[in-house]
Amino acid sequence: MHSYLTTLKPFGDEEETQSRTILWGIKSPSTLTATLLTTDDTIENSSLSAAVHSMGEYKQSLKMVVPLLRTASRLTTASASSSASFLIRRNVSTSGGGGNIPHIPVIRTLPQLRRWRQEARERKLEVGVVPTMGALHEGHLNLVRASMAGNPLTVMTLFVNPMQFAPTEDLSSYPRQLERDLSLLSTLLTTPSSSSSSSYSSPTPTRSLRGLGISEHESFRPPTPVANAAVESPLVVFAPSPEVMYPLKGELQDLGRHKGVRVDVKGWGEVMEGSSRPQFFKGVATVCTKLFNAVEPDHAYFGQKDIQQALLLKILVQDLLLSHPTSSNLHILPTTRASSGLALSSRNAYLSPPELVVAPVLHRALSSAVDLYTTSASPVDEEDGITGEDLISIATRTILDEQQRLLSAPEAEGGGVELRLDYIEVFDKHTFEPVRGKVEKGREMVIAGAVWVGTTRLIDNLLIGWEVN
Repeated sequence: MHSYLTTLKPFGDEEETQSRTILWGIKSPSTLTATLLTTDDTIENSSLSAAVHSMGEYKQSLKMVVPLLRTASRLTTASASSSASFLIRRNVSTSGGGGNIPHIPVIRTLPQLRRWRQEARERKLEVGVVPTMGALHEGHLNLVRASMAGNPLTVMTLFVNPMQFAPTEDLSSYPRQLERDLSLLSTLLTTPSSSSSSSYSSPTPTRSLRGLGISEHESFRPPTPVANAAVESPLVVFAPSPEVMYPLKGELQDLGRHKGVRVDVKGWGEVMEGSSRPQFFKGVATVCTKLFNAVEPDHAYFGQKDIQQALLLKILVQDLLLSHPTSSNLHILPTTRASSGLALSSRNAYLSPPELVVAPVLHRALSSAVDLYTTSASPVDEEDGITGEDLISIATRTILDEQQRLLSAPEAEGGGVELRLDYIEVFDKHTFEPVRGKVEKGREMVIAGAVWVGTTRLIDNLLIGWEVN
């Protein structure tokens, strides 16, 4: 069962009425129900429920529920203690469905997305965006939670971007799990405790029914299906095809043969991850510029795990004079970790059980460097001040020690797993320049690294002297 829930103000004097809740959802057979509820979600009066069975004519048949709206207004104004909610449920089954799962609208084309965005703009509803490549995990969900807490509407983008994968990288094997991802996202939509049907509460601010075409003298008109109906959901998914994102088509992975526009943040995109993966940030900068242009978000949300990417995108939106989002509205949230310290990543799915035992070593290595800095950092003019090289050295030593341990460890403890160091680097937060020599106390830095565990490349980082917002 799929549902949309929107909190609205009814017609009438705002000082005399309280907010209502209009819930719409979809279930088979085509049935429309309207129920007046009290604030504690108990049925105020069963005679106020109505069922409509003609979905083909639902716009006309919805006229019969207008008296329920008026009743809701009278109940609320009659007694301050009997605040009422009005729920409209329109239920339709979906293919491959089953179970009571809140519906998350999926938008696949630019015209649909732009109609949705225009309606959000007309309603003065701010939009947050969470760009992802799918294969969601708890870290992604935390980004969505942050966006939903800060914006009435959130767009999660699910797009495996070919341009950021070199021809030798894992584009073809990267997990694509749309149904699983939608199921995970549905867990973010809260269900009223005493309601037996699936529904979710919207963070959308209260607004006038007249804004949705309802008044005491007008019939109730639900939002138009497809893209416009999605505005009633606080969370939508934009899952475009490569043809939508790259309308010129052509070669995307081999940038030497690529024809078309691409965005390159020179000076920031060639170091660390950019050095190990020369194509990566060109693809990231290009696709995120496209997504920002398509969604026009007021706020964007990225995870600290990809800190170089997030900081680079802040530079991008500032240098390209983008207003949706601005650099200050591009938010970076802390890395979500497993209990072992391993940073959550979609690529963790590639790891075997023994490799999962070994994978947290990168976090331990970076933590050892931060601990050294915290206990030993001194002003630059002191003879024994800590250096950037010291931080790299202690982190590298942790990786090398783990390599030695694996040579004789049993399989249950990671024995037989190949561990290779790609890089450990300390860089300045603002310039991306490597930090060398003695380090001033309070300098804002990042220590980052990448390792290969078996055939899986993992990245991680920790912050020194600052925190993400």
